[in-house]
Amino acid sequence: YGGKKKIPSHLSFLIQMYYLPVDMWFQIFSFCGLGNVGKFSQVSRKWYEVVLEYWKQLKTLDLSPLCTFVNLTTFKQLLTKTRLLQSINLSKCNRLPRACFNDLTSLSANLLHMNFSGYSHMNDVCLEMVMRTFSNLQTLNLKACRKITNSGIEKICTYPVCRNLKSLTLRGCYKLTNSLDSLLKNCTNLTYLDLRGFAEVKLPENFTRYIPNIKHLNLESCRKLFLSSNNILGNLAVDCLYVNTLILKFCPINLKHAKTIT
Repeated sequence: YGGKKKIPSHLSFLIQMYYLPVDMWFQIFSFCGLGNVGKFSQVSRKWYEVVLEYWKQLKTLDLSPLCTFVNLTTFKQLLTKTRLLQSINLSKCNRLPRACFNDLTSLSANLLHMNFSGYSHMNDVCLEMVMRTFSNLQTLNLKACRKITNSGIEKICTYPVCRNLKSLTLRGCYKLTNSLDSLLKNCTNLTYLDLRGFAEVKLPENFTRYIPNIKHLNLESCRKLFLSSNNILGNLAVDCLYVNTLILKFCPINLKHAKTIT
């Protein structure tokens, strides 16, 4: 433009954007979908390098908005770029076959939170692989993973990672009935437990002593809720000092059990 003409305002804005600090670009990318971030890498060589650095430092990977598009090839490409992941969400990513668990093993050292909500391929074998591989796991969401059975839950209770779990969601796993006793005895550090929609729940007499740190217990719509004693719910206030949410909506609780809570 020479020395006399001014740079147009729209070009001035683009130039300022181009020279933004990398940390600020990372902040901008965090508000964009994964698909858009991929498109940004095609703008220029500089943007490609910035996006590549963004992938390397990414700690949370949520693929649920892209669940209908992500396949095994795309998934492998993403994992080769991200080595610091602490949380991954594969909710309803049913185009991903069970073979994807083999690629997840490279993240075993850092992964703390996993969400398989509505993942139709999750079964007892996959669940055992997860518990065996990710020794630092703290949050596990298995909502509507209807292929998980009692035998699968019994088997994973033998792994030490159960004691690290703080949040466990089994909502809608209607095939689970009589495995709750061993689950509570081994997952002793749970603070969040969601059992909504269980076909049958049998709470052992001393279950509150197994999970003293529980804060949120959801038993909504457990139509067959069996309590081994009348004082079992009242023991929550004694043994579980941190409990602040207990949901018993649509549960067959009689007046005797309700009085013990108060």
